[in-house]
Formats: sequence, C-alpha cells, structure tokens
Amino acid sequence: MQQNNKLHQLRNQENQQQSSQFMLDYKKLLIDLLRFWWLFAITIPLALGIVFAIHRYSSPIYRASMSLLMEERGTENSRESMMEGFGLTPGQRNLDNQIAVLTSRDIIRQTIDQLDFNISYFAAGRLKNTEIYSNPGFRIRPDSSSAQILNVPIYLTVLNENQFELTVKSEGYSTIVYNNESTQGSQSVIDFKGKFNFGELVETPWLRIIVENNGLSASPDNAYYFQFNHPESLTARYSSVLSAQKAGENSSIVNISVTGHNHQKNTTFLNKLSETFINANLEKKNQIATNTISFIEEQLIIIQTPYLKKEQN
Repeated sequence: MQQNNKLHQLRNQENQQQSSQFMLDYKKLLIDLLRFWWLFAITIPLALGIVFAIHRYSSPIYRASMSLLMEERGTENSRESMMEGFGLTPGQRNLDNQIAVLTSRDIIRQTIDQLDFNISYFAAGRLKNTEIYSNPGFRIRPDSSSAQILNVPIYLTVLNENQFELTVKSEGYSTIVYNNESTQGSQSVIDFKGKFNFGELVETPWLRIIVENNGLSASPDNAYYFQFNHPESLTARYSSVLSAQKAGENSSIVNISVTGHNHQKNTTFLNKLSETFINANLEKKNQIATNTISFIEEQLIIIQTPYLKKEQN
C-alpha cells in the first residue's frame, strides 16, 4: 500500500511539473507587450492599410454561371429510339461529347463573332482602370475595311460637347483589318495627339473610326480610353476562363461558368454561348433529318422503278 501511495504521489508531482511548464506568466506577457507597444502601433495600421489598398485598387474578378439541360428527361428506351431515328451515333449521344462541343474553340469563336467585344472601353483612374461595357458614354464606329491598331490604349479626352482629343503612344504596333482579319506589324513609334469633332471621320495610317458622344461632358476628372482586340485573342482568352461540368454523374444538366473583370460582359458571353450551342445542335439535327428524308426518297424511287417499268411493258 505504501508503495502504491508513493507511486501515486510521484505521478501527481510529475503532472504538476508538466502543467506548470505550460502555465503562462501573464504579468511577464503584459510587460513585454507594453515594452514593444510601438511595434504593434506600426504593424497593425500597416497591415490594415495594405488590405484596404488591395480591395480598393485591385480589379475584382467576377464569376458568372448558368445551367444547360442537354436533353429531355424520359425513359431510356424512348430516348434511344428517338436518337436512333435521327441517325445519331453513340458518340453524339454522349454527354461528355456535348460538353466538348460546348467548350470548343469553334463554338466560342462563333460566339465572339456575334458580340461587340472587338472594342473594349475603359474609365482610366489614377491607380485602377475599370472596363465599361453597357454604357461607356461614347461609341467607336470602326471602318472594318481599314487597318485598326491592336492592343494599344487610345485615350479620349472630352473638350466640349462637340470636340474631343485622342492621345496614342506606342513603340511598335500591329494592325488588323476586320473584314478579312489580315494583320500587319510595324516597328514605328507612335506619339500622336489630335483634336477631332464627334461624328466626323478620324483617319490615320493605323486608325479609321468615327467617335459618337452618348452623353459625355468635359471634365478634368474623367479620362477614358479604348482599344481594339483580335477575335482570335478573345477566343483564346475565353477558352481559358470557360468551365463546363456535369451537375451529377447521372444528370444531363451541365453547369457552365466564366470569370472576368466585368460581370455584365461575362453574363452576355454566357447567354450568347448557350444560344450559339443550341442553334448549332438544332442545325445539325435539321441537317440529319433532311439527309434522312432524302435517303428515304431515293430508296423509294429505287424500289418503285422496277414496278413502273413492268406497268409500262
């Protein structure tokens, strides 16, 4: 018994020693905090300032998403018979193949061709530039048969309700003719500034446009710029930010999403993408149906021909 009591006392002493090692000396901690108060006074406001600057001056990235029902839900037999009636192959019935078509460069390029994304509009700030899509206050009407400078900011300053100033600076540039998408590069330096009237033709060796004023007024605090984009570059950009996934393993619903700095532009792209995809599928089904009808008519003619010859004889 005495031996057990001694063991119990030794264990208690060990537990007390271990717990004492982890006890905080709050008095010493408070003294240390007061000694280095200046460090906290510097680092805490600095950290808060950095967080505020990141949120205030960095361009946010928005995500737009939507869902597409690829086919009508029904019994497997009816669906199979309907698809076979249209002559669709097993690969075309595969949902993964439909997703591949939806996210293909061909469908994305067709979508880009139907949108007005070739020109981007921006409000220029001191530390952050914001893309404007729905109502930039002015519109550029380019001559699609003339060369337009690519990927170079063209700054616009409103002088009054009738006049504006364009400023362009670039060391080397390339141009595009949108009619045939021919491009040409140049090593020339551009340092251009000129005054023009709204609604009149602006013509240079690398620019041919008409600028329309849709409500801008002269203001020293407001600065704008626009730039021309290559359709193939836009296609590559949206291919990289477009995502499409099945909602579930046995579901025929596909969730698609796209990310970018302008939420309305993302939504516009997704709506047009789904419309382009649906129209492409309808066109393919109509073509298959037309080919099937033509084939049946040809077979009927072949079958009827011997009987017609017999009757004539």
